[in-house]
Amino acid sequence: MAPRIRNLAQWRARLLHQVAARADRTADPRLRELLTELRSYAGADDGVGAPGGSYRAAHGDVVVPLRVLVGGKELSLVSMTTTTLTAGDVTIDELQIEAFYPADDATAAALR
Repeated sequence: MAPRIRNLAQWRARLLHQVAARADRTADPRLRELLTELRSYAGADDGVGAPGGSYRAAHGDVVVPLRVLVGGKELSLVSMTTTTLTAGDVTIDELQIEAFYPADDATAAALR
């Protein structure tokens, strides 16, 4: 999918930041291993997603859209992540669901 993402560096930085934050919060060694592996992939920016590393949305944006080419059209999607942190059932503790929504009218029309 990477070749289709128009803002790959920005999106990668966002994802690395999320994994790093979760690894720091949980101290899960498997997440730390995953983060090390992800940073080794071509194109990873030095320090992005690293403990103490930084991530900034372009132009101070709060939301980072996923801009992806599909069928010759660029779609712009924003996402919202819901996390269950205090579940009574250990099998859903820290469950995360990420939903994507159209960021503009053209994307909404294309998805319809």
